[in-house]
Amino acid sequence: ADGRIDFRELVKDLASVFKTRIELRQIGVRDETKIMGGIGICGRTLCCHAHLSEFVPVSIKMAKEQNLSLNPTKISGMCGRLMCC
Repeated sequence: ADGRIDFRELVKDLASVFKTRIELRQIGVRDETKIMGGIGICGRTLCCHAHLSEFVPVSIKMAKEQNLSLNPTKISGMCGRLMCC
């Protein structure tokens, strides 16, 4: 969504129906990709899904140091952020 959505009423309704505590948490695009999984451009399982446990910030400077193409479509992962691996 473009803005914030208030889920408090939904959480109250769900908690009353299921008689338990309900928590909704906002996750980022990398977390979403990690949960969903998929196949990367290399043909293997996404690194963030397979073996990366923490997301280290990735900068364009790192791509420059590795002499990678600075074309965003070539160095961006499935989540739309710079590739983790």
